[in-house]
Amino acid sequence: AVSCPVHSFAFDLKTGHCISSMGKDTPPGLVYNTWVSPTGIVHLSAKPQPPVPNRMSLKEGNKIQLHLVDQALERDHPSSPPAFVWSSGVDGYGIKAPIPGYFDKR
Repeated sequence: AVSCPVHSFAFDLKTGHCISSMGKDTPPGLVYNTWVSPTGIVHLSAKPQPPVPNRMSLKEGNKIQLHLVDQALERDHPSSPPAFVWSSGVDGYGIKAPIPGYFDKR
């Protein structure tokens, strides 16, 4: 998966579909075949792949999105305590919630 740096929506690299609940109405992106030559050059096909249906559940998509957000937070604030903890969430998707007071310290 790849995450949008602006919205933190997660996208499936194989299908182009947004796999997180917050961006569930976002149209899928175009997906292109890629390959790396023996010399290390990355190649991109000229035409996108035909669209395919999204087969990932929102629960799994949200889990991936939150993992990507955690990685970004760890990259930007390496020695910080975790900003989020698991909660059951109102929608039942295992959404994380900010630790109370965490962002007040920043």
